[in-house]
Amino acid sequence: MTITRAQAVTHMQYATGSTLAGATANDLVNDAGTWLSSANGWGYLARQTTLANLVQNQEYVALPADFLELIAAHMTSGYLAEVEQVPFEYIVFLRNSNIKPFATPGWCAPVWTTGALVAASLARLELHPAPSTNVTNGIRIQYRAGWTPLTDDAHIANIPEFMVPLFKETCALWALSHQERDVEAQADRIAALKAGPTWEAAVRTDGQKQATLGIMRGGAAQKHLNPSAVRFVNPHGPISIV
Repeated sequence: MTITRAQAVTHMQYATGSTLAGATANDLVNDAGTWLSSANGWGYLARQTTLANLVQNQEYVALPADFLELIAAHMTSGYLAEVEQVPFEYIVFLRNSNIKPFATPGWCAPVWTTGALVAASLARLELHPAPSTNVTNGIRIQYRAGWTPLTDDAHIANIPEFMVPLFKETCALWALSHQERDVEAQADRIAALKAGPTWEAAVRTDGQKQATLGIMRGGAAQKHLNPSAVRFVNPHGPISIV
């Protein structure tokens, strides 16, 4: 079972009982998909690692156009290859302080720019220190992707089968919220959606859920402190049980 933009629009019109203007309906479909992609740390959006070139003295690398969230970054060479993720403010502090890394290849922070960058992407990975030489495919980036916009009625949503029912419900929610123009009602619907069986089924299928460790994402994230010690850190907080 797949769903096209035209089918999603039809589902919204059925939910609202009225015909939506073409441009408005298309925007709502993509708005619903954008929200759904960012509303949870979906495992299906975790992309295979991508390689980026390091440019001498350039303090960043461009991130893919569908970038949403950084999972991990590693240099492709070096004894301790992991690049530590820190807030961008800390990168600025390090640059101003001229602090060099002691036991890691350096620090990184994803940021969003306000203008065109490279390959239509507005996201980039800030690095410190800047590379001292050019390195082809010098950094390996694992990331979580965002929504792929549907720009034609025949375009199929880039989601797995188990997400289609939840996407339909999200489209209906967005259409009703647009029709009513009621922020409080929208918040109530979102809360009901995330507490409902369709959301729960999607989360359960997307990744194993454990009561004390949170949502697994292919195992725990690893931080290599030294060759003989590995610290495991779950990137998600524990799931509360009432």
